[in-house]
Amino acid sequence: MADPVYADSGATTIREVDFHSGDDRPFIFSRTYRARPVARPDSGFGSLWVHNWQRQLNLANVNGVPSRVTAYREDGNPVVFNKASGGWRSADGKPLTLTQSASSWTLDDLTNGNREAYSAQGILLSVTQHDGRVATLTYSDANTPVSVAPAVGLLVAVTEHAAGTNSYYDLTIRLTYDAKYRITQFADSTGNVTQYGYDGFSNLVSVTWADGSVRRYAYEDTRFTSALTGVIDETGTRVATWAYDAMGRATSVTHPNAQQNVSFAYGANTSTVTSNQRATTVNFSSIGGMSRATGSDAGYSMGWDTGGKLTSDITPFGKNVQYKYDEADRPIQATSISNSGGIAITTVRYADSVSLRPYMVAKPGWLRTYVYDANGNATGVSERRTTDATGADGLAAALADGPTRTYGMVYDSSNRLTFAQMYDDGQLTGEWGITQDATGNLRSVSDRKTGNILIVSQRDSAHRAIKFNSPGFTANPYYDARGRLIGFQYFEDASPLNGNVQRALKVNYTYAADGTLVARAGTVSTNLGPDFSISDDEIDKWLENVESGVLPAGPSLNLLGMVRGLQFVQEPGLEPVCPECAIAAGARFAWLVFQLAKDPMWASKQGIQQATEAKQCKPTGVNSAGDLTFKTGHYASRLEAEGVNVANAEGQVADAVTGMMPDMLPNTSAVGRMTVDGVLVEFRVRILPNGTASVGTIFPVKGY
Repeated sequence: MADPVYADSGATTIREVDFHSGDDRPFIFSRTYRARPVARPDSGFGSLWVHNWQRQLNLANVNGVPSRVTAYREDGNPVVFNKASGGWRSADGKPLTLTQSASSWTLDDLTNGNREAYSAQGILLSVTQHDGRVATLTYSDANTPVSVAPAVGLLVAVTEHAAGTNSYYDLTIRLTYDAKYRITQFADSTGNVTQYGYDGFSNLVSVTWADGSVRRYAYEDTRFTSALTGVIDETGTRVATWAYDAMGRATSVTHPNAQQNVSFAYGANTSTVTSNQRATTVNFSSIGGMSRATGSDAGYSMGWDTGGKLTSDITPFGKNVQYKYDEADRPIQATSISNSGGIAITTVRYADSVSLRPYMVAKPGWLRTYVYDANGNATGVSERRTTDATGADGLAAALADGPTRTYGMVYDSSNRLTFAQMYDDGQLTGEWGITQDATGNLRSVSDRKTGNILIVSQRDSAHRAIKFNSPGFTANPYYDARGRLIGFQYFEDASPLNGNVQRALKVNYTYAADGTLVARAGTVSTNLGPDFSISDDEIDKWLENVESGVLPAGPSLNLLGMVRGLQFVQEPGLEPVCPECAIAAGARFAWLVFQLAKDPMWASKQGIQQATEAKQCKPTGVNSAGDLTFKTGHYASRLEAEGVNVANAEGQVADAVTGMMPDMLPNTSAVGRMTVDGVLVEFRVRILPNGTASVGTIFPVKGY
């Protein structure tokens, strides 16, 4: 997807999120516009828009020759299942399974452990996560007021309930329709209401947020009455304009900033994308039942087998990866070749014949082994160093001298982690207890050997963390009606490290109506005294330390900065502090345990993610590279001090973030880890309101 147009077909598409909760795995309501729909729903957001709870099964050919079922996913994208040997298998090897019973259907997503239940007619009834959290869909019936739904069978509510919790803490979204079955109102659990307006062609033309601001959409091409031609943001600024050719293909996208403009030209199995930097011609071929990018004149090259599995991925910045698969279409080997000829091979063996749960993963210098219980929970993990510097020996790599680290985990009846131990060469070196709160989300991770603890002690009605603490600090983020972070308070305890002074940081954020962060103001007080304004540089230092888990977080007071006051010049690309990053940093003493506590399916994502994601139609680097920026000045010196090449680090992070971006939401952040030049590094990425990504820091991880 490029800006945002599918370069092969010229189809315009955009995705917008109207609600996302603060859960460890967010509860989401989103809309997707597809200029070339594969299915037209008979209710929802009118022409060419779908929402993520409109998933359905098309059973028209279930008894045909050949037998076929089409599953429409959250964004309206179709996945075809063919009947083979009495069961159903996805036609292009996507990590989804479909099971038919006498009166229902079940679709399992192997990437995240979600199980979707459908009626005999293919209507989505519920989605159950691996930890027992269930989203239940309610449809209108004869007793539903006409003012809510004018007909039977319209989706009127989705309620998410965490296993073992009081229904008081459930999250529910409610939908209201007009006489033409179009959604006119969306209400979330916080009491906020979003309203939708339409034109005479049933095109969605306006979204009115809970704060009264309005986002608008234009459809001005008289040849194609439902073709999206413009987006007008909440300030009244037209932020995007699309033009189309006679075949309905996008030929250009223009913006107020002309440097962001893009044009498209189409040939036989090629598309040329022209930006302010260069013209890039992308080649396509029909493989595995769909059009796939095979390369470009910018140095990108992608190879695919006949089933639509990615076999090679080559980029101009030095990435050259070759993939192999097993009979179940799961990636089992990735061979990465650098420009200098260096080789790094990852090999995976799976725990069973169906899932993505790895049994063994071999990487250069490392071998990791997993053990699972009957529910698929990782109950044991072993990490051992090997003498295999390239990974060429795979799972047969010889073990090197040094400790063997193992983890043992215990889960409750809902598959939530409750207890973990770590052993080094058989000696107990770590022991943790994990608890969940009333919303079913992570409440605490406590180190029983050191006394260290991270506590998320309070969440708001959307389950966003609004109070968390660890020894040495307490933090309070708070949000507005649209879920934007508008304030962050950080209370640092007095200790010898900070001169036995208690300090309090307070940062307030100001947004434009379109959601862009335009200003921030920061103050610091000591020992409960008055608040003094601090400089932009001092705010940066505080927040960088907060996000990195550095104690004390506060730098020495800069009296000159305090005198400068609140009206300092803001740096370009201003971003709010990342509370999720600060929470993750607070749990760094138990990184693997923290990952499993937040996501019980974490182990299933430790194989060869790039190949798995490629089968899900993720954007490729040729389309997404311009959507990623790095704040190199924030971290370059720290990387160089540890012998890490900054360009190598940014190249590897770019590859990882490109795969993460399609699954992230605007105004959210994520934390990741990887090894670069033999050094373990951690990176943080934030998705901005316009859908682009910013990597704010990459730093070496020491002592963990």
